[in-house]
Amino acid sequence: ASSSGSDLSRGRGAPRRIVPVISLLLIVVLASQTVAHYDASGMLAIRRMLAERHGPGLRDIIFSGNETFDAEQLKPYMVSTESSAFRISRFDPDAFEGDLSVLELFYTTQGFLEADLAVEDVAYFADSTSVEILVSVYEGERWVVTELTIAGNSDFSTEELRGLLTITEGAPFRTMKLAGDRSALLGHYARNSYLDARVEQIVERDDIERTVSVRYDIVEREQARISEVRITGNEKTREFVIARELTFKPAEL
Repeated sequence: ASSSGSDLSRGRGAPRRIVPVISLLLIVVLASQTVAHYDASGMLAIRRMLAERHGPGLRDIIFSGNETFDAEQLKPYMVSTESSAFRISRFDPDAFEGDLSVLELFYTTQGFLEADLAVEDVAYFADSTSVEILVSVYEGERWVVTELTIAGNSDFSTEELRGLLTITEGAPFRTMKLAGDRSALLGHYARNSYLDARVEQIVERDDIERTVSVRYDIVEREQARISEVRITGNEKTREFVIARELTFKPAEL
């Protein structure tokens, strides 16, 4: 009887120990659901707060009207970048306007002298923390070089000098190449001892026909010659030893 009573008392005590365990499990489950709900809504609230303080995330940049250059060719010229899975890029309206100015300049250097870019739409996503920017592009007509002339050259043929230029007849007018072409002509003359040569570059635009003519007026002048070679600072080596190693002499170009 003693043994049986002891077993019964243990049997009656078992349920009392199980109830607290079940209650604890229910509390943990309810708490985890509450935390999960808080994480979802709380993170969204934080993202919205950051978007209000620092600007919304820039999710997509879409170009419309660009026919000559696609989006992947235009985006590298922009400071504004799209967000990725590991980095949020904020939309800064002032910086974006600067980007559009740079893109207009890029179009100008490629012969599209009337190009115009503008923000057509700023679309917010459902969470209000990121935006999609639609940029409208007006390229206009492309200016073409119809005439390229070189005058004043006598010691070098026109064909030789034309071969130094990157702007050619029939090609799009690229303003960014003008300075380089003039420097190429001056460099060619300098390498051939024409240190006082002058190259004037004249660009004429026909805004009605959308054409450009480029003219180079060259003044060669005389070639420079060495009048004298002076050697100074030689304390241990005689002057004639140094002079005989030189590859140039007085009176030479």
